[in-house]
Amino acid sequence: MDKPTETPTVDAANLSGLPQSLKALVGQVAERKADFPDLIVALSPLINNGSALPTETALELSVALHDIEVEAAEDDALHSLVNQQSAPSCAINAAGAVLALNVAAAQLFGLHVGDGIGQLGVNDTEWQDCQRRLAEVAGSTMLKVTRPGNEALPMIMIGRYIHRYQVFVLTALQHYWPEAVDKALEALFQLTRSEREVLSYLAQGQTAEQIAANRSRAVGTVRQQIKTLLEKMGSSTQVQAATLAAAAANALSDSPGRSDTLLLGQAVADLSFKEFIRDGRRVGWRRYGAAGGHPVIFLHGPFFGVGDFLADRQWAERLGLDVFALERPGYGRTDIPQRHTSVLDTMVEDILTLMAREDIPKAAFLTHEIGLIPALAIAQRAPERISYVLGVSAAPPFRELAQLNAMPSQQRIFIWAAQHAQWLVRLLIRLGMVRLRKLGPDHWMEAVFGEVAGDMAVLQRPELQPGIIGAYSYNVNQVGAGFEVDLQLMLSNWGDLIQQNHIPIHLLHGTDNQTTRLEYAEVFCQLNPHIQLARIEGSGQTLAVDCPDVVYRRLAELIVQTIDS
Repeated sequence: MDKPTETPTVDAANLSGLPQSLKALVGQVAERKADFPDLIVALSPLINNGSALPTETALELSVALHDIEVEAAEDDALHSLVNQQSAPSCAINAAGAVLALNVAAAQLFGLHVGDGIGQLGVNDTEWQDCQRRLAEVAGSTMLKVTRPGNEALPMIMIGRYIHRYQVFVLTALQHYWPEAVDKALEALFQLTRSEREVLSYLAQGQTAEQIAANRSRAVGTVRQQIKTLLEKMGSSTQVQAATLAAAAANALSDSPGRSDTLLLGQAVADLSFKEFIRDGRRVGWRRYGAAGGHPVIFLHGPFFGVGDFLADRQWAERLGLDVFALERPGYGRTDIPQRHTSVLDTMVEDILTLMAREDIPKAAFLTHEIGLIPALAIAQRAPERISYVLGVSAAPPFRELAQLNAMPSQQRIFIWAAQHAQWLVRLLIRLGMVRLRKLGPDHWMEAVFGEVAGDMAVLQRPELQPGIIGAYSYNVNQVGAGFEVDLQLMLSNWGDLIQQNHIPIHLLHGTDNQTTRLEYAEVFCQLNPHIQLARIEGSGQTLAVDCPDVVYRRLAELIVQTIDS
């Protein structure tokens, strides 16, 4: 690939107002008061030198980034919803995906961002019933959950709906004492720490036997402690003492907040969340559509979800497609490749492992954007496992500078950086993640498509908001690691995979695509005349969410053609 020989420039007159300190400039870029090219100009002597960063400069950048990232994480809109709660709390979307959680919830439930509601012991029917209660009665509702390995002892979480982000915030019903309650009980009744712990379990409705098991104590010891604390509190029964303590905890604890009105629309199509471990790496995957239908392996891109958009799930179910959607390395829950391991080899093995575990001998492949590359690798290495590929908004290998220059600058800058210095692309990605957090889960797409009016018009459709917020979560979960992996893959030498391919490939591409203009998408057909390219009039890079009906109908048609042949 030809590399640009010029550094992106800005008018020198505009630099006079920029701070001289590199740390301050990094902060201005994060705040969108300066832009990426401004930072590149300041760093251009180091970039053009081609060597590693000097220690002093690296340290200054590291300190600046750390401070900025900590502040951005604290201000993250989704995480603020749960971090303001003292009890275990998590934000979950209508499909059941965990989008954010606080430390207490992670520790109590062994929960991670990207897990499903099933990790709380809640099935799809129970989750839909919870949403229905919120829609029918104003205010919050309750949901019974369990901890992994402790299913016999259910817990209650308070659920409320946040309309702006279209998420449900679940907060444990006073799992532990607020410090104010603990201190007051100590002062008023002279309860020891051990007695206060026993009382906290009583307030949760636990028996002496359950308390003994939780505290690894003898049942007789716990019963004696209960007797002592009853005497100190002047209570005649355990119920009386527990009620008093629970009421105090409720009165002094942080309020979980109000619940917005939920209007139930179309039924939510199921989306399940699963994972496996391969070579010590966690690999997440999702499943949606018609269980037992025609198997489809879906390889997502960076922007348009892993089954997060409702229309994807509905069309798959309607057309009898059983979709297995792998979370690619660095996105959602899937760990990045191990050091000195090929990115492409890792993706291929993840895919083949999923197919083997789920007993899928052969499948159609649906890909968004860069997801086409690992599909092509499967077609070369294990052609018997793949019937055909349907690629949406794919970008060919970069063969000339004009292809890069034709892209919107917000997207072009990252590819340019990846061509020049690994430290530079990491710096820009981390700053990009800060920008996403500052824009918020409902507006983060502006950082990518803000310059493209047609794509932004699509992304502003109200029905797409839940999917956009879900895609935000799986992007920021690993602070842009997936995007960095994608850049490595995109800039690798993968043109041979196209030329040597013998599996049917069908591409859908919007005529108004500004990220990869139509004339560059036609490079696929030049490299391999057997590839079919369908032009979707008036659509852009957002084709996958703009016209999901076109995508899934074409997928189903290709399945029928394959069966007939």
